[in-house]
Amino acid sequence: MGTPPFDPLTDGLTPFGVGDPVSDTTTTVVRLSALTEDARRAPGMAEVRIARFPFSVGRERRTAVPKVVISVERRMKVVPPLNDTCLVEATQRHHVSGEHFRIDFTQGKFVLTDRGSMCGTTVNGKIIGGQRRGGHTDLHDQDEIAVGDAASQFVFEFRVDSV
Repeated sequence: MGTPPFDPLTDGLTPFGVGDPVSDTTTTVVRLSALTEDARRAPGMAEVRIARFPFSVGRERRTAVPKVVISVERRMKVVPPLNDTCLVEATQRHHVSGEHFRIDFTQGKFVLTDRGSMCGTTVNGKIIGGQRRGGHTDLHDQDEIAVGDAASQFVFEFRVDSV
């Protein structure tokens, strides 16, 4: 029969709330809200609701590849996505790495992991990782995440709301 094709919407991802005691009594909405103009202009990034973990962000690297090739790869599911969402930088000098950061929900808390980016990820003014070192920090409601250093054009607010 063979192995079923990779499904980026379900394979290797944990739906939020599974095995989490909070989900039994409340609904928790986790999202990234854009704080800068460039972040708001990024496709689908004005506000991103995070429903599965890990949630990965990085730079779109395939802008030079013809759209036909990209659509064929996605349709055939040949190349699994490295990121749940991609940021496109308008400048030649890149501040966003191809695999920049990841947000996980583990042991009852949210954790941001810099995935070995060159410029690091700034959380509330503190640089996590950088120089390809990686690193991690706990995330809390209303934490500010800058993709790269503090002068990043992509800044988001991490939100956790119980409804």
